Amino acid sequence: MKNFFTLLFCACMSLNLSAQEKTLVSQPFENIKDITSLVLGAPDLTQVHLEDLAREKNGELYRIGANIATDINPNYTGSWKINNDGARTWQLRVKAEGAEALSFLFSKFELFGQSTLEIRNMEGYIVHKPMTQEDVLSHRMQNAALCFGDDLVLTITEPANTQASEILIDRIVYNYRSTGNPNTSKINESDPCEVNVNCSPVGDSWQDEKDGVARIYCVTGNMAGWCTGSLINNTEQDCKPYFLTALHCGVTSSASNMNQWRFYFRYESPNCNNPNTAGSLDDHYITGCIRLADSDDGGGETGSDFLLVKLGNNNNETTVVNTLKSSSFSAYWNGWKAASSSTQGGAGIHHPAGDIKKISTFNGSTQSTSWGSAGGSHWQMSWSSNSNGHGVTEGGSSGSPLFNNSGLIIGTLTGGSSYCTNQTSPDLYGKMSYHWTSNGTANNERLKPWLDPESSNVTTLNGSSDPCSGTGPGPGPNDCDLQTNNILKVSLLTDDYAPETYLEITNSNGDVIWAEGNENVAGNFATGQENPTADPTNALESLTQYNWDVSLPDADCYTFAIYDYYGDGLGASQWNGTDGNLQLKNNANTTIFTISAADFGGSESITVENTDGGTTGIDYVSDGQVVIYPNPAQNEIKVDASNSTKEFKTVYVTDITGKILSESSLNKNGITTIDLATYASGVYHLRMVSASETMVKQFIKN
Repeated sequence: MKNFFTLLFCACMSLNLSAQEKTLVSQPFENIKDITSLVLGAPDLTQVHLEDLAREKNGELYRIGANIATDINPNYTGSWKINNDGARTWQLRVKAEGAEALSFLFSKFELFGQSTLEIRNMEGYIVHKPMTQEDVLSHRMQNAALCFGDDLVLTITEPANTQASEILIDRIVYNYRSTGNPNTSKINESDPCEVNVNCSPVGDSWQDEKDGVARIYCVTGNMAGWCTGSLINNTEQDCKPYFLTALHCGVTSSASNMNQWRFYFRYESPNCNNPNTAGSLDDHYITGCIRLADSDDGGGETGSDFLLVKLGNNNNETTVVNTLKSSSFSAYWNGWKAASSSTQGGAGIHHPAGDIKKISTFNGSTQSTSWGSAGGSHWQMSWSSNSNGHGVTEGGSSGSPLFNNSGLIIGTLTGGSSYCTNQTSPDLYGKMSYHWTSNGTANNERLKPWLDPESSNVTTLNGSSDPCSGTGPGPGPNDCDLQTNNILKVSLLTDDYAPETYLEITNSNGDVIWAEGNENVAGNFATGQENPTADPTNALESLTQYNWDVSLPDADCYTFAIYDYYGDGLGASQWNGTDGNLQLKNNANTTIFTISAADFGGSESITVENTDGGTTGIDYVSDGQVVIYPNPAQNEIKVDASNSTKEFKTVYVTDITGKILSESSLNKNGITTIDLATYASGVYHLRMVSASETMVKQFIKN
């Protein structure tokens, strides 16, 4: 957030774990002194804080970390050893005295097979989700962001006969404030007057809109910092993962920098209380983005200070969209109003100081004003008190949306002078109407070509939780990840904390057609708390295997979801217990889904199509004109779209997690043959892409 006046920021709180029955179990290092160490020089924090005061006065990115150049390549840095089972292990200890957290920026990140990369502190506790082949992106860059501690050990484990990992860490971010990291006291760092977005009654009317707002860990030049922004709808309503924020959040960010931005959705308290720790709240993120358009004004100096990006990269859009639509994210594509008329009353939803999501409300009217030299580029308004308090904005709120009372975005935060000690001092938001066409004539300087690609000339568009389905709140058949015929087999092994688990299957209208477990967890998960209200019906027993054959009543796309009250999934080994597991099988008893990890966080979901007729022999895609055969397949599978009216051009083969394994183009006759000789036996998906739609079908490699 840009401020007119210097902001002095401090917060402190203590962490009390004595009330927790769950205690993290560490894996202590046997010979810590034998692990090769890399000692990083700490920045001059006295000078850094002086610079931050000047930065905030000048309206620049809310910096939380400074980059340190490195050249960490496991081939030359650290130490390898070969284990008795033939596996290889690499370790490196990294020290940066005084850091709250370290972020490891990978200019090359590629793991193969079942290889893993773990980051632990000196006590042996995991400080970042273990990274696997699933974290490999098409540009081969990554960001292990906000690993709490200043003395950490990186460990790569490669099973025997696995291709060697390709890793290069060229920068480490020394994060010195507002880290908000799990299992630390660095949460609730925003000022005390801020109001949690799920406080009732003020948050009750904003439950859709808040699901589109995310905090952004911005990597730019030699630093990193916090901003906020929103997923945003467009008139084609095609689920493009467009995300709107402020240009001053990334005015100097290169394309490589933006590959390492991280967007945290659902980083919020489930109620009005501030949690003691972040727990798994920061597990729902998208890594990387692509710059589409910006105001080209230096961050508001000569314009309205907007930045539009597309989440992910050009090769994983479908995966990103499916992730956003999953119940783990439940993201919302916010609507907008690009008219130049003033509005009375509304709300701002934001992440001040990178803290959990907050809401500030106003009752007065927006007034046209300027931030820099561009006349009429911004809305000025002042915050009002409400039933739950009187919120404001802070550093880290920059780029956050200002909504009118209809829930439509009318502006993005550039800055202002509101504080908890001066709550009615005004803030300024770049106008959507100015973003629209007034910053320049090129498409990459305007919002309209992206949010109104149809040139419909509308100035208002509603938001949606699934703008591309056209069938209501749930996914349509073409969006489905998996397939079965009438029966879905659910196999659950509970962990030591079965009362925390709830499972359900919903149809495309959002109706629950099957549920098991503790229904009190529904809508109340990832709380960071123990002992939910007891299951009033058939309670699940801990450490017990359950197998259910669920009848799917109609040909439809269903969503299977599993929720955990505490937020550690079916993980119990970290509490010195026994992990659980979950698998889904189709009508042929073939495993089609396994949870990503025992500790999957607060929730995990997948969509399953009931084909209501099964798939044997030749498999016909839903338009009835595309033939895929043979299915099951052995060494090759043929795709024949010669009779299709959809003009499919490209065929992707993916695994069941959505990872692209191959890409093929149909020939001029609409036919291609895909070589499967090197594929392991299992379930795969064919994604067929045309200019107007994507079709997904499942096949089995024997």
